[in-house]
Amino acid sequence: MATGRFEFPSAAVGWLTAGSERHAPMLVLSATPKVPRLLADAGFDVVVAVRDQDAAPRFAAVPGIRSVVARAEALPFATYGIGTVVAYQSLNRFAPGLAMPELARVLHPQGHIAVCYFVRDDSVPWVKRLVAMMREINPNAMSSDDLAQHQALTTSKYFPNPENKDFRVWMPISRTDLLAMIARQPEVGALSTTERNKLLDTAGNIYDTTANGGELRLPYQLRCWRAGVDHAEFTRPVRLADAGLIISL
Repeated sequence: MATGRFEFPSAAVGWLTAGSERHAPMLVLSATPKVPRLLADAGFDVVVAVRDQDAAPRFAAVPGIRSVVARAEALPFATYGIGTVVAYQSLNRFAPGLAMPELARVLHPQGHIAVCYFVRDDSVPWVKRLVAMMREINPNAMSSDDLAQHQALTTSKYFPNPENKDFRVWMPISRTDLLAMIARQPEVGALSTTERNKLLDTAGNIYDTTANGGELRLPYQLRCWRAGVDHAEFTRPVRLADAGLIISL
């Protein structure tokens, strides 16, 4: 939904990587080089798993980053070969039943996974007005529910007791960019020209009365989770339900 660029908080980098060993490879799952670059600049040995072979050169061109073409569900790393896994804007793209045990497998016993997502913060009054305006035409418009983005971690038996911390991020946005962002929404495109112009006029009025001649900042939260790996699940005996069929050999 945003049209500008996020500044990734340095405090978030510290929190996500707390306890990470710098000599152990750090596996990063990200569609863009920005966060892998930040982690490499912080002194970590960064390896990026890229799902699309055509995207690999974008990562390989960044100093301090190595890239492999692989999926989170099938990683070409030895068991216990990775110190930390960082998933940026990506965990919900994987099949959790396959990816979570695979990520746990490659982590060394003291390793951890860190997950982060940018989500819009609707607690600011002018954003509340904007969302209410959009939901008059579509009750589900501008939804910022991020449950699906992190539930693979918070429900995983391989990563118990995850911690959570949020970081506020502000993105400057001009009046032109705000109206363009709204005009791109499918429900707005479906309106008649008259209805669309009326909606954009209302959005412009929200911007003008709030900015008071200046430029607004669109609020976001960088939502972060981290959890240590638990390898006990790999060796725990399989217990069948009482109604299960057992065939003695």
